[in-house]
Amino acid sequence: MIINLAALAAELTAGTRSPKNINFDDRLTLKPLNLVQLRKRAKELRNGWRSGDIASLSRLAVRPDTVRVHKKPLQLTDAQQVLAIEHGHHNWAALKRFVVMQSITRTAHRSSDAAAPDKGKRTLHIAADGLSEGLALAGFTGDYLFLPFPLDLVPLRGLPDPKDSEKFLEAYHPRDRAVWGPFMQLNGVDAEAELDRDYHADKARLDVLKTARSYERVCIWSGPHSPAIKSLAFLLSYFDEPQNRPASLELVSLRDFPGIDLFVTTLQLPPETLRQVATWFRPVRPEQFLVGRQVWNALSAATPIELWHLLQNDALEPLAWQPEVSRVLEQLPALHDGLGSLERQLLQALAPGDEPNMAAVRKRLLQQAKPPTYLWPWEVIAHRLASGRQPAMTMRLDTHQSQWWFQITDVGRELLAGKRHWMDFATEPYWVGGVEINPAKPQWCWDHKAQKPVLRQG
Repeated sequence: MIINLAALAAELTAGTRSPKNINFDDRLTLKPLNLVQLRKRAKELRNGWRSGDIASLSRLAVRPDTVRVHKKPLQLTDAQQVLAIEHGHHNWAALKRFVVMQSITRTAHRSSDAAAPDKGKRTLHIAADGLSEGLALAGFTGDYLFLPFPLDLVPLRGLPDPKDSEKFLEAYHPRDRAVWGPFMQLNGVDAEAELDRDYHADKARLDVLKTARSYERVCIWSGPHSPAIKSLAFLLSYFDEPQNRPASLELVSLRDFPGIDLFVTTLQLPPETLRQVATWFRPVRPEQFLVGRQVWNALSAATPIELWHLLQNDALEPLAWQPEVSRVLEQLPALHDGLGSLERQLLQALAPGDEPNMAAVRKRLLQQAKPPTYLWPWEVIAHRLASGRQPAMTMRLDTHQSQWWFQITDVGRELLAGKRHWMDFATEPYWVGGVEINPAKPQWCWDHKAQKPVLRQG
C-alpha cells in the first residue's frame, strides 16, 4: 500500500506505466493567474464602480471595510484589494506573491535538475485523494499513503478511539459492509469479494500508518471535499497519541485555490502547482490536535449538538473548519422538507423532467449556482430517494449500456416546493457521522432559518 514516489516517477517517465487522465469540467480546471491580467481586471472593476455598474458595486461586499470604502472615491487600490480577497488572499501584495511563486514553481517543474520538494528528510505523504501520480510527476521522492478513510455514510457512533487503528478497523468494517453491500449488489457487483478486498486494503493502509512514527517527516494533504473533514479529524486523533507521532508532523489544508472556479479535490491541482503547495506546509500545532480530537468526538456523537456548539463557539478557528462543519450539519434532513443538501441538489438537477444518465446528472450538479463540494456518494443517495414508500425519483438500469438513468417524480417536485417532508415517505435509515436518521423515529433535522439542529418528532 505504500508507494515510493521516485520509483513511480521512473515508471511514468519510462512509459512502463501510463498516468491516469482526468478530464475536468471548465469550472474545475486550474487557470493560472498572471499579473498583467489581474491589473487589467482591477482597472475594469474600478471603472465599473465609477460608472455605477450594479454587478461591480456588489463585489464590494467581500471587503471587511465596505462601509468605510463607500465614504470615499473608489480607487484602483480598492479594486485590487477586492480581487485579492476574491482569490483567497488578505491583500494585493499577498496575491502578487502567490502569482510570482506560481511562475517560479512552474519553471522549476520544467527544469531537469530541480530539487525534490521533499528533499532532505525521509518523508511520508498522506492524502485522502489519489495524489501519488501528481506528486511523482512534480518531482517528490518520498513515500505516499492513500488513506480514504473513514468513508461517508458509515456510522461512526461508538467506534474505538482512532489511536488504536487495529481495533478501530475491526469495528468499522462490519458497518462499511452493511452500508455498501446492498448498493454493490444492486449494481451487479460481487459484494462479498469486493468488500473483502476493501477490508484487506484498509488493513494494509493502517499498517503503513503505524510505521509513520519511524519517518523524519509526515505531510498530511487535506482537500475541501466532504470526506476530508472526517479523514483529517481521524488522523489528528490518531497522531494526538504521542507514541504514534513522527518527529515532524506537518499539514496543509486547502479549501479553495486561486484560478479554480470550483475547488472540489486536490486532484484538480497539476504537478507544478503541487510543488507550490509544498511550500505551504506547517507543523501541526497543539491547538490543532485538540480541535481535530473535538471534531472527531463530535462527528461520532449520537446527536449533532456537540458539532453545532463547536461551530457556534468559534472553536474551529485553528483548522478553519467552519464551512466544512456547516456542510456536515446540512447533510441532516432539513426541517422544512426532510432533504439533506445533496438530496435537494440531486432533485434540482432532475427538475427539468427529462431522464439524464449519470454523467449528465454530475454535469448538472456542477453547473448549479452553489454546487456540492463533493459528488460521492450521490449514487447511494439517489437509490435512497428512489426507495421510499412514494419515491422522490426513479432509477432505471440499461443493462445493454451498463448505464443508470434518472427521473424525478411528482413527490420529488413537491419536496422541492416545500409541500412535503421526505421523512414521511423515506423507508431506509442512514447515518450522518454518529447521528442515525431513522424515518420511523424522531429525527435530528437542520433548521435553515434558525441555523441549528432540532429534533423533529414526526
